[in-house]
Amino acid sequence: MTPDTDTLGYDADELCQRIAILTRSIMDFWANSGGWASGEVASLLDKSMLHWQTSLAESLSRWLNMDSDGDLILAWINLGALVEGQLKLFLCVYYDDYTNDAKGICRRGQKIDPDSSQLEELRQFFQKHIWDVGVNWTPYVELVQQRRNAVHAFQRRDIGTVNEWIDALRLHLSFVRDIGGRLPYPDEEFPGLRETQIEPERFPNTLPRVGSAQRSATR
Repeated sequence: MTPDTDTLGYDADELCQRIAILTRSIMDFWANSGGWASGEVASLLDKSMLHWQTSLAESLSRWLNMDSDGDLILAWINLGALVEGQLKLFLCVYYDDYTNDAKGICRRGQKIDPDSSQLEELRQFFQKHIWDVGVNWTPYVELVQQRRNAVHAFQRRDIGTVNEWIDALRLHLSFVRDIGGRLPYPDEEFPGLRETQIEPERFPNTLPRVGSAQRSATR
């Protein structure tokens, strides 16, 4: 996959900073979305540990000085947790659409809530029902998934290199921008999603209200 062009000009430290700030911007809004999100959505988000996503994003920078295979595996695990969190957040925000649609993530024949799903279940659902329009992030998700799963292996697995992990940071910033840009925010009194401390606005305030999204989470 190809990341957003501007990310090619960022070094690893700036990539980590931008991911952390943008993730915090998204999670802070949805952690306090009562009155904007519907009651059921707000309740689901309230019990989700969104602040952990912020903390995990801020932890990425600790792997910039990795010096062992163990560090590299843990760096992929860190990135994998962030990918999973973004996908869960998306389906939680569009929970009304998700529950009212015949399609869903099922386990043993029963539809499960997004916050109970696993990365492989999320990947398959998004590939079939969400990423048939717009950017298909399946190759990126599969890359992170395969390399983070090395933590379970006794046999040799490809864990990539430090430089490949940094390249994945470029994709992750692009990924979070895309997921964040698909979520609905208030048209008024919302400053926009930030990825730097001084940037006034990353996304315009032209996104629709929850429940009247331009495109439902499921179809």
